[in-house]
Amino acid sequence: MLRVLILHGWEGSPQPHWQDWLAKKLKQNGVVVSFPELPSMFFPKKDVWISTVLKEVENFKPNVVVCHSLGCTTWFHILNNHKVEGIEKLLLVAPPKNNLEGYEDIASFFPCQLPSDIQAKKALLVLSDDDKYLSMKEAKAVIDGLKIKTKILHDAGHINSDSGYGPFEYAYEWIVG
Repeated sequence: MLRVLILHGWEGSPQPHWQDWLAKKLKQNGVVVSFPELPSMFFPKKDVWISTVLKEVENFKPNVVVCHSLGCTTWFHILNNHKVEGIEKLLLVAPPKNNLEGYEDIASFFPCQLPSDIQAKKALLVLSDDDKYLSMKEAKAVIDGLKIKTKILHDAGHINSDSGYGPFEYAYEWIVG
């Protein structure tokens, strides 16, 4: 049985964001989903998010993890410092660059080193060719560093509701396929 943990980014992923849509679609199709609201999502602190996610992993025991934006960065910090077992699939969507600067509210998360071990049997990185938080030049280092399958979307911005990503069938199909 699929047990999907969805980790939002900075400021959350409320409707009409694709993560909200995904959680609802998965649940409607019998998948067990945890989509926690991480603490202080507008003014997050790295250590608080990491400890919250680690507790969720321990209690929920997901076999699929889906991360967006700062959720990816949080997951990278976890993978760099903890052993996470039982992850069959990992979907990383629109991570920001590893040394993002100029955003004081999320400064505690950066810099962030890419993990040397993705700790998942199957992983997919989804990027956009016009993401303001990760240019294609910067994305090359992420792609080369993670060494996982990558899908690049055209003109998809930060792959969020602002760029038109409510329904995201590709993510759903990858998870359940």
